[in-house]
Amino acid sequence: MVKIYLLFIAISLVPVALSYGADPAGMLPKLLKFNVDTSNERQVFRALMCLYLASSAFWVIAALTPEWQIAGLIWAVLFMLSLALGRLLSIVLTAGRQRRCSISTLQLSLQPAH
Repeated sequence: MVKIYLLFIAISLVPVALSYGADPAGMLPKLLKFNVDTSNERQVFRALMCLYLASSAFWVIAALTPEWQIAGLIWAVLFMLSLALGRLLSIVLTAGRQRRCSISTLQLSLQPAH
């Protein structure tokens, strides 16, 4: 069962990796409504692509090497948790800014007119 899971996530991650890095300036505006304009931005997304492809390669190797399956499973769990924690951090930081903006707007609207 671990072997099937590792192969599944390895294969599933390849299209995601390629969508980030193969042509970031062409693909990301279509997929995420996000423009990639500079060389540095393209390099960041290509680095993410390589990180995802390396993870996929490791999971394939781990799936095919019984001694590595537990390590592959641990890496898969850590990888998925890091994505979830990154998303949670983004929500918290964005909500904090939105909350501060809402409080400031509320304070301005409650001030008496002179």
